[in-house]
Amino acid sequence: MKILICDASVVLKWFKSEAEENITQAKQILQVLHKGTIALFEPELVLLETANILTLNKNWPEEKITEALSFLANLDWKLVGLKDKLLNVATNLARKHGITIYDALYLALAHTVNGILVSDDHKHHGKIKSKLVVMLKDWKMSS
Repeated sequence: MKILICDASVVLKWFKSEAEENITQAKQILQVLHKGTIALFEPELVLLETANILTLNKNWPEEKITEALSFLANLDWKLVGLKDKLLNVATNLARKHGITIYDALYLALAHTVNGILVSDDHKHHGKIKSKLVVMLKDWKMSS
């Protein structure tokens, strides 16, 4: 089974309107997850990043934030804690690629579980040239 890791830039699109760029691809990931075609692994950090961004968005009422967080809590995905090995790999990747440790955690998880990182974060993940990173606009189930 194919393993995907989606960073917060993708996860947030699950709650956005249809007018947003690359929303179709983001929602397709959810569809294939629900079908059982893929496994989704995430660093626990994704919950904090998503909650933080939704909370800071003044256009999001509290009840929508609660619904979104409840949806994530019940999603069929594997949340991975910050274990020594993952953090060490992330530290090395952060330095190698000049990205934050937060962004490197997603990449480190892709390395660790032999998965594919799907991201819409062009500033950080977009500059990484690796078969383990696919930008959301380029993602297809065959990726």
